[in-house]
Amino acid sequence: MEVAMSRGRGIEARSRPEIGLPAILKQVAGKLPATQSPVLLCFSTGGRLPLYCEPMPRDPSPPLGRDFDEGFTEELMAAVTINPAVHDGAVMLHRRGPGEPYRVRGWSYRLLAPSLTNDATGTNRGSAFNSCLATSAVSGIDAVYLIARGVITCFAAGKQVSCD
Repeated sequence: MEVAMSRGRGIEARSRPEIGLPAILKQVAGKLPATQSPVLLCFSTGGRLPLYCEPMPRDPSPPLGRDFDEGFTEELMAAVTINPAVHDGAVMLHRRGPGEPYRVRGWSYRLLAPSLTNDATGTNRGSAFNSCLATSAVSGIDAVYLIARGVITCFAAGKQVSCD
């Protein structure tokens, strides 16, 4: 599966026409129990992970390196079964360069980018929302997705963008 950046609209996944990023995100949203914490998916490209993304090692640790594709939802559910604490952080999906597939680099990362909001320009929409928004502005981050209570919110280039 190829996953590529779509300027100003987040990530676009392409394999078979009927299975793409929106479909994968909807699968994840549809399988999450209403009581589960939000899921954050952080997509990045480069030789190493971007700044402000700090791993939170887990023991036991679910397997890493799987491609982000139509089987991701089951892999996420399996990771939470292996260690329920993985839900405390963002899933890092990384690739070295364009044209390569995104792969699971980590199941639980802190997103620590400096805030983009202040009293004059923004409203605090909660820590998950604000972390995703701020992280999406960091160099090397392609997009960040927040999935909570069946709602998918997309961020790219420091802005909330369309998930389509």
